[in-house]
Amino acid sequence: MGERDDGAAVVGLVVLVLGVVVAIAVPKPVWITFAIILVAAGSVVVGTLVRKDFTQRRELRVAAERAISEEQVQLVKARRRDRLGSENLERLEAAHEAADRVAASEAAAEGWLGEVDFADDLRTIADHFEKSTALRKTATDLTALADPGPDDRRIVGDARIAAERLDYAANRLADLMIRCADEADLIDDSLRRQREAAENERRRAELHGDLSAMLYGAENTPDEGAAEYGAERVLARVAAYREIVEEIARVRDTETGP
Repeated sequence: MGERDDGAAVVGLVVLVLGVVVAIAVPKPVWITFAIILVAAGSVVVGTLVRKDFTQRRELRVAAERAISEEQVQLVKARRRDRLGSENLERLEAAHEAADRVAASEAAAEGWLGEVDFADDLRTIADHFEKSTALRKTATDLTALADPGPDDRRIVGDARIAAERLDYAANRLADLMIRCADEADLIDDSLRRQREAAENERRRAELHGDLSAMLYGAENTPDEGAAEYGAERVLARVAAYREIVEEIARVRDTETGP
């Protein structure tokens, strides 16, 4: 055990001596530079960790806000369903979607639909549905009482008739808004076809011009009979060479004849 302690002490002493030697041998500017690098690296690491923590916190906050927002939306929707009734709420949402379709249409952007403002229409639809639902609920509560009298039956009948009249007016207005959206889609489709037709005519005129220029160039091409191509010139030289060779052969035959 004592020998182990002595060995560890020796190793520690050697390391200490080496450290002192290195510290003395390395110039001071090098140590300063090394320290600056360490500080900079530490700053980068700390900055990265801080940014990562900030990003995580922000993501958690956004997720929490989104969850709260969705919960609030569902809560508001549940309250509106209670005031309007499920079927009436669907009709109101369809009217809102129709208003958005019209507002986003090219027909509206190009001014073909005039002033596009369905705020009063949507308020009227919601108000009518809310009143009709309230009338029906109150009438139902009245009919649930014991010993209904003639006045009870009369006013309940009047309430149901009024509720039906309000529902009819609200549904008719919602249908008109949906029809407006459908008509806006048809106008958008017509405008798209007009653009395509105009582009088609522009392209047709461009291609006509290109073909006319090509045909003019083809019509002004020199006659092949009058033109002399390089290949034809070479073949003519070959034929002339053969004629010369044949002529020389004939002369030799004549000179060596009997």
